[in-house]
Parts: sequence; C-alpha cells; structure tokens
Amino acid sequence: MGESSRALIRRIPKIMLVKDFNNPDLSFVLEMAKKKGVPIRKYDTKEYECITILQ
Repeated sequence: MGESSRALIRRIPKIMLVKDFNNPDLSFVLEMAKKKGVPIRKYDTKEYECITILQ
C-alpha cells in the first residue's frame, strides 16, 4: 500500500487494482484514487492488497 500511496501522491496512475474493497487498511488509497479520478477495479492481486499501474 505504501507504493500505491506514493504513486497516487506523485503521479496520476492509469488504474488501481484492489483485492478487497472492504479492507479498512485501503480506505486512504481508495479515497485518494477517487479524488484523482483513477479507475479502481477488483482483481485477484495475490499477496498484494492493491496494485497501482502507472501510465
């Protein structure tokens, strides 16, 4: 989540892939992504909680 947070702060990502929308640990990055208009998709990210794809 740290790298996803950093990507949202410094850049405008292409998309964010999330394992579980109900994970309370993701509330910060999900809110940031929504504010920046980054598309968020549910995806089996294996051992990661979220993955941010940069342009």
